Amino acid sequence: MAKKSPRMLKKLAAKAEQVACPAPPAQPAVVRASTALPAKVISLPQLMERAKRNNAKTFGDVADPRALVIARAFFLELNRALEELQEGAVLLPVLGTFSIEQLSGEADGQKYLGRCLYFQVSQPKNEG
Repeated sequence: MAKKSPRMLKKLAAKAEQVACPAPPAQPAVVRASTALPAKVISLPQLMERAKRNNAKTFGDVADPRALVIARAFFLELNRALEELQEGAVLLPVLGTFSIEQLSGEADGQKYLGRCLYFQVSQPKNEG
């Protein structure tokens, strides 16, 4: 995918904010995060520490730096998979479903193109 200039990205982001992203078909309601709302930032090391604390057996003797390298590689590949997908869905059974929808329209006499990314969390399975 061709790189866009920061100026073009700002314009696309402004146009995308003006358009309400419709919920993907045949899916429960999707909660959309707004850039106007403050986001809780969780760093990858914080998330990894939490995961190791809650899943000690899974991590075993894996050193923290090695676990972070593995996690970064996972998220990088997830990001690449989502970038490659123009429209459709990516299902990660334990995590959830990422759905991508292409948007186009016209606002203030200017045409724009954009993408909406929805995420539906997988429901945990009952253990028992």
